Amino acid sequence: MICPNCHTPNRNSAKFCDECGYELPSIMPTASVRDAMPAASAYDELESASTIDLDGGKGCDDGAPTVPFGATSALASQPTAIIKGADDPAFTGEIPLIGDEALGARDYRVEDGYSASGGKARSRMSGKRIGILAAVIALLLLAAFAITYSAQFWGGRTVPDVVGLSQVDATYAVQEAGFTVQVEEVTSDEVEGIVLSTDPAGGTRVPEKTTVTLRVSVARFIPEIKGKPLEEAESLMREAGFTNFEVIYEKSDAAPDTVLDVSPAGTTRAKADARITIKVAEPFRVPDVAGKTRDEAQAALEAEGFAAAMQLYNTEEVPEGQVVKTDPAAGSALASGSTVTVYVAHNRSAELVGLTRGFFEDSSTITMDGSLYEMSKVDSVTFQGGNTCAFSITVRPIQTVTWFGTQTETRYGNYQVVNGTIVWTDANQIASIDPSIKQGS
Repeated sequence: MICPNCHTPNRNSAKFCDECGYELPSIMPTASVRDAMPAASAYDELESASTIDLDGGKGCDDGAPTVPFGATSALASQPTAIIKGADDPAFTGEIPLIGDEALGARDYRVEDGYSASGGKARSRMSGKRIGILAAVIALLLLAAFAITYSAQFWGGRTVPDVVGLSQVDATYAVQEAGFTVQVEEVTSDEVEGIVLSTDPAGGTRVPEKTTVTLRVSVARFIPEIKGKPLEEAESLMREAGFTNFEVIYEKSDAAPDTVLDVSPAGTTRAKADARITIKVAEPFRVPDVAGKTRDEAQAALEAEGFAAAMQLYNTEEVPEGQVVKTDPAAGSALASGSTVTVYVAHNRSAELVGLTRGFFEDSSTITMDGSLYEMSKVDSVTFQGGNTCAFSITVRPIQTVTWFGTQTETRYGNYQVVNGTIVWTDANQIASIDPSIKQGS
C-alpha cells in the first residue's frame, strides 16, 4: 500500500503509514475502475497532462491520490491506480491503467480516500496525532492552571506561617499576604509577645481578606485569691494554669475555708509548675479533754487559745477529779479567747459518805428520839444514791441522876446498834434523818 501523503510503501493490511502516521485509505471492490477514469471523449484534453487524479480532473490540485499519465497513444509507462481488492488476497494494490481489458471484469470500490463516483479523495489527520495533540494541550492547560494557582491569581491566598514571630512581625506578614488580623492573648510560659498559633493555621488556603487570629503569649500571674473561699481560689488557680499548689490550714477567727494568704503573693509572675502555698482559715475548736485531770485540761484549753472554768460534776461513772465533759462540747468551733466550762467528776457517794461519818464522829453524844446517847463508834456508812446514805452506829444510853438536889450521878446503859438513813441536799445540808438524831444533848 502506497501512502498517498508521503508516497512511502506500506503493508497491504496497514491502516496507518509507518513513516508519517497518515491513515491509509481502504479500497473495497464495489465499482469499476473505469468509472474512476475520465470519459473517452476527454482523452484529447488529457493529452498534455502528466498526471491524473482519481477525482476526474487534470493535474493534482488538492492532494488527492494521482496516477502518472503519459501520452494517450503510447501508454508506455503503464500508469496505475492505487486501489484495494477486498476479496483477492493476492492483489498487489496496483493495477495498470492500460484499458478495459487490462482491468478485466473485476470491480473494485474505493474507500475512505476515494469516491466511487470519481469524487476528490480527502486526506485526514491520524488518530495518533490527534491524541498526541490533545495530550499536549491538556498538559499546557494543567501547567497554566498550576502556575496561576501557585501565583495566587485565583483560588484565595495562603496564610503565612508566623508561629514564633513577634506580634508586630506576624501582624505585618499576615497583612502583607492580604488578610486582616485580630489578636487573642493566651497565658503561656513562653516568651511574652510571641505568636503561639494562628487560626486559620499557616499554610491554609483561604479567601483574601479573611480575618486571621494571632494567638499571642502573655505572662502567667498568680491570681489574687486572698480573702476568697478555698473552692473559688482553687478554681482560679487552675484557670491560670497552676496545679502545683499546697493548701495549709491555720487557726483563725475568719470564716472557715477562707484564704488567709498565698505565697508567692498574688499578681506575682510565675510559671505553671511553680510551687505555691495557700494558707486557709480553720476555726478554733474546743479540744477533747475528757478523762484528763483538771490541770491537764486547763493546759490544753489555754494552748488552743481558750480560757478554762472548772466546775464539779456529780457522777459515779468517772473517777473523782477526772474531766467528764466540756461546754461547748469537744470539737465545737469557738472564737479564740472564749471561756470553756470544764466539768470535773465529783463522786457524790464519797462526799456524802464523808459528810455522814463526820456528822456522827464530830460529836461524842447524840440525842435520838429525845434521849441522850454516847457515841461509841460508826460501824458503817454506804451511799445509796439520790444524796442518801445508810449508816450503822453503836451507842449506849446515858442517864444523869441528881441526889439530894446537889449530887449528880451518870449512869450508862447497855451498848446498842442503831441503823438508819440520812438524806443530804445538793448544798450538803441534812434534809432528813431516820431515826431522828441530832448532835449533842
